[in-house]
Amino acid sequence: MEVDSQRVKPSHVKVEDATDMINQMKAKDETIEFLMKEPVLPKTRGSISDGEPRVFVVGPNKAATTTLHKLFLSMGRRSCHLYCNGQEWDVASHEKNASSPLWHLYNAFGDKGDHADYKWLDTAFPGSRFVLNTRAMQPWMLSSYDHVRRNREKYGCEPQGNSSSCKARAHGNSSHSSWIDNSDEGMAERLASAAAHQEEVMAYFDAHKERRQRFIVVDVAGWKPEEVMLALRWVMRPKLEELPTDTLLVSRGQLYVPSKAQDALHAAPHTDLSVHANANPRGHPKHSEEIVNRALRELVSCPESMWQDVLYAKCAAKLNRQN
Repeated sequence: MEVDSQRVKPSHVKVEDATDMINQMKAKDETIEFLMKEPVLPKTRGSISDGEPRVFVVGPNKAATTTLHKLFLSMGRRSCHLYCNGQEWDVASHEKNASSPLWHLYNAFGDKGDHADYKWLDTAFPGSRFVLNTRAMQPWMLSSYDHVRRNREKYGCEPQGNSSSCKARAHGNSSHSSWIDNSDEGMAERLASAAAHQEEVMAYFDAHKERRQRFIVVDVAGWKPEEVMLALRWVMRPKLEELPTDTLLVSRGQLYVPSKAQDALHAAPHTDLSVHANANPRGHPKHSEEIVNRALRELVSCPESMWQDVLYAKCAAKLNRQN
């Protein structure tokens, strides 16, 4: 990237509130099952300008989607966290209806973004920005496992199992979730699917120089707060021709911005932030961690040296070779 070697110093970025919020979320396990209700919006309720670029978070759940939702709101965005205007945004993307009110009431979208049709979104809304959220592999799998474990226990099922072992009870519950498979095979499949999605998304945005300017990988849990905010402010900058990159930004430390170029970034958050009221700290039972670690060792065959990877292709390759 054609910038000088001076990295943005935290003191140059007004992210005190965002820093506090990110640190609090890191101290908790983000295992929030988002309630099916409208998120809080800024005071202005009219439709957004069609010329205003949207930002889509296209990684999986259990990877700081609630934190990103909060950050977008703090940056003045109308953020849709999964369910908005009577529908889930990832499902709506497959309907391919660009005139749907959903796309004109909100301009930031996240949670279950790995299920969205990001190619259609890119075509339907030119100039949109894309964030591939990720998280260290073992913590992500553990958070996913325990989310499903709680779903299953809520329905009176055994803590671990496949969908068929809990389907009848779950569907008999008025607030049932379809996410009830945390079997070893289910975990392995989720990992393989996430790895394939990461590779596909990165290849798509790396195929053209213009797309590279609108894409970045972010690891909220693993990066410093100022690194997270720099990445978001860069990808959401008003003018893409400023601070261009020649390579796809997929790793921590790739993004450098000269101090004199701060005005080219999106404005930093300026509102007070607080952790979601329902984001109570959750510890992971030792037994849950043992189950996930066993699956990684025995079924996936990933060495512990890969467990903190935030891009999962290397680990998934070992699984694919077994199959």
